[in-house]
Amino acid sequence: SSDVCSSRSKAVEISNFVNGFRCEVPYAISINGSWGKGKSTMLNFIEELIDKNKCEIIRFNPWMISGKDELILALFEEM
Repeated sequence: SSDVCSSRSKAVEISNFVNGFRCEVPYAISINGSWGKGKSTMLNFIEELIDKNKCEIIRFNPWMISGKDELILALFEEM
């Protein structure tokens, strides 16, 4: 479908940006959207295209965490 092609095209843009970024500078990328809008698909496309020798991908799904302190703890545990 055209949505998948559009997502794939945007994933290529994002992965090219990430792959070209200097390794010395830490950064994070967030994909946000409502349920069913293709966030996981986008992440899968990006992960497929990222230079894994240069970048480490950590997936963090916070929707089951209720409080700020628990969210921070879970994120650091994942990292």
